[in-house]
Parts: sequence; C-alpha cells; structure tokens
Amino acid sequence: EPPGRGDLEQALAALQTGAVGPSRIRLTAAAGRTVIGERVPAAELPVSPASLRATLMLGEWAPGRTTGEHKTLSYLPYRDCARRAVEGGADTAILTDSHGRLGESDRGNLIAVIDGRALTPPVRGILPGIARSWALEARDLAEEPVTAAERERATEVVMCNAVEGFAAVTTIDGVAVGDGAPGPWVRATQERFSALFAP
Repeated sequence: EPPGRGDLEQALAALQTGAVGPSRIRLTAAAGRTVIGERVPAAELPVSPASLRATLMLGEWAPGRTTGEHKTLSYLPYRDCARRAVEGGADTAILTDSHGRLGESDRGNLIAVIDGRALTPPVRGILPGIARSWALEARDLAEEPVTAAERERATEVVMCNAVEGFAAVTTIDGVAVGDGAPGPWVRATQERFSALFAP
C-alpha cells in the first residue's frame, strides 16, 4: 500500500520543524505506506541564470521508455551521461533520440528558443519537471518536438529543474548557442522563478 496524502503531509511537517533558512526537502514514497524524508540546507536561487557547457549524447533518450516519465530512484543512466559529459569537459549532457531530436538533460528538462518561440519537448519518455510545468503556465512556452536541425538554429537552449532553476546552455560540443551568452528568455525566466522563493 503506497503512502497517502496524509502520510506525506505528516512527513513534510516533521521535516519543517526547527528548520532555519532555505532548505531542500525530498520525500520518497515506498511500499507499506513508508515515507523516507530528507532535508538539506540549500542556497537561495540566483536571480541571474548560470551558464553551462553541454555535450550531445545521441540516442540516450528513448521516447517510448515510459519509466522516464516518472520520478523514480533509477538514476544510473543519467549519472552515466553526466560522468561522460564531465570527462569530456562539459557541465551537462543533452540527451537526444537516435535522430537527434531534443529530449532532456542529465539533470533537468530542456527548452529551445527557435525563431522567437520557446519550445520544450512533449512528455514522451521525459519527466514532466516542476520548473518546466511552472514555465508552461507562467511563461510563453509551448510543447513541441524539436528536431536536430531546429536545435542547431536555436538562439537559446535552456536547462531547468526545481533546484537550480533555469540555466543557459551557452555551448554544445564547443559550438556557441546564439551569441554564447544567456539570452533574454532565460534571463527573464530565471528572475521570475527565483522571485517565487525570495524571503
């Protein structure tokens, strides 16, 4: 029997007791109505987006792999991509399908600004992250597939997750994205997102 809403709320309340300053809370639901909770100190989200160097991992995203649409404890494929990216001198890995269509990164969702439109791949084998969901509601973001050719024309590529917010991917495999600096879409989005957590 999985934990119910009441079990999760009780665990959340216990973790917040005595909390001082910003923190990050993770609740893991397990069988037998078990909830595993952890709270760790967290830095405030910066107003300006970080800049990331990325490398492409062709064929590492499988649109038909529906387990990728759920938050699980199965991180091995992502950790392996992250390790290979760092070994190659990058900060993050961009996972594509075998045709080069944009999927996700090793630690968050992806957004590409193409011809002035901000697009994020539909949730097919991709976790519908919290930051991505917020941007779909609060920003001018649409769900559409992004082909390899479209990705190469993007003036901005953005990685996002709820912990880091929105970061600019400024280079992919050593080639600058746009002018090689955080663009207007990611700057405005990170500013608005960080304001949600301001004290």
